[in-house]
Amino acid sequence: MSGAQVQAAEVQGVGPSPGPLTADEVGPLRDLLTIAADVVEMLDDDRVEFVSVSASGQVTVHVSGQGDAEHLAWRLGLGTVTEYAPRDGRRGFTVWSGGDWPAPRFEVFCNGNLVRPVRAFPRPSGLGRVA
Repeated sequence: MSGAQVQAAEVQGVGPSPGPLTADEVGPLRDLLTIAADVVEMLDDDRVEFVSVSASGQVTVHVSGQGDAEHLAWRLGLGTVTEYAPRDGRRGFTVWSGGDWPAPRFEVFCNGNLVRPVRAFPRPSGLGRVA
């Protein structure tokens, strides 16, 4: 796609395509699609329990292991990590999150046995959201 514009796909029932993507939009979109392919592969390998995509632009991925969760958090530049202790007979879990409107908000959940400390992966200022 070097230098070429990519025509955005028209979504059924949403209306016309917003038009060609600019060169600045193609790189992050390509990276995001690569990450989506990684998540699909993890689903096939039973390393991802489920994925949720909401109409409000939130993408939630429930990952089985810490290594995969941290890999996704790093790829997505998720700079906030929150740990929830076990309570009321439920297992504890950790959530990596980041992103704000108009970009999608991502959350990666992991309730496996985690090695502490758990790391966050904030993006340095001026860089795009997706590595």
